[in-house]
Amino acid sequence: MANILTADKVGSIAYEFYANGDHLESVSEAEALEYLHGWENIPPGLEEILEGKSAGFEFDVTLSPEDGHGEYDEDLIEEIPREQFDFDEEDATLEPGIEVEMMDEDGDIFEGVVQKIEADHVVVDFNPPLAGKTLRYVGKVVNVREATETELEWGIPESLVDTLFDDEDFDEDDDE
Repeated sequence: MANILTADKVGSIAYEFYANGDHLESVSEAEALEYLHGWENIPPGLEEILEGKSAGFEFDVTLSPEDGHGEYDEDLIEEIPREQFDFDEEDATLEPGIEVEMMDEDGDIFEGVVQKIEADHVVVDFNPPLAGKTLRYVGKVVNVREATETELEWGIPESLVDTLFDDEDFDEDDDE
């Protein structure tokens, strides 16, 4: 039973990924994506299909927006006062299409995409990029293994730490 995808196991999957019929990504078995099962590392509909499966299981699943990254929500488009954007760095430019991170009053960080820039405000879309899209995954479970204590503490496989976070996000001295 140890090699079956259940909560707190690390699954590795190879797949072809499509959104609204457009091919967006190929992940080979050699580069299989690791995810921590039960921790919302992958879309909920895909995780549900993989529950209880083992290495070798092949899948071809189409997910509605509700089972993927959610419906597109017009309420997640916000007008933010222009002075809240600090782009003094040489490389940074405020223009439509760039991704920005904003912090709310509780200290939570939200990622969005600049839609347009007006004289006194900036329109930012905080919807996930794949919100409202029908997703299709065609692939295979490559491996299933026990998660390490570190992976359970962080909620992601260790293999994703370097790709998701900068070195300063995982400063070993943060535990002091």
